[in-house]
Amino acid sequence: MGGSVQLVTGQEILALFRCRPETPGLSNLEDNDELLSRLVQGEGAPLARPQLHEGQLKGTRKRVWNKLTDTLDATESVNLALDALHQHPLTHESEKILKRFLAMGDHEALAEMVVRLHQEDRLITRADGSDPIRIVSSKGIAP
Repeated sequence: MGGSVQLVTGQEILALFRCRPETPGLSNLEDNDELLSRLVQGEGAPLARPQLHEGQLKGTRKRVWNKLTDTLDATESVNLALDALHQHPLTHESEKILKRFLAMGDHEALAEMVVRLHQEDRLITRADGSDPIRIVSSKGIAP
């Protein structure tokens, strides 16, 4: 299994795999079923159960959390977004956006963007199975 597991939203996966209708598909590997089984079944399988993220603040999530919890005058909408951020991983899209806002150093703009992403349901990926769609992609991408 020479790949990686990445949590993304349904919208993100559709954008990643967008291609022209005439693009030919690739055939499965001979051991495709075995590889897929190792991903989703058994002890240590990365997709066997949702990964826990609540309270495990690292990277961009931690930096956003630290910047926006430094003040006691946060609005209710900021607090709701921070609660979601604390409990779930960021989407790939929101992580890229928030890194840019962190680099700008404007706390107000960062707070507004966190709230906006949360209200548009683009801030977090729900790893607890509560997303209406959960796509497990086992296909590789040819260069």
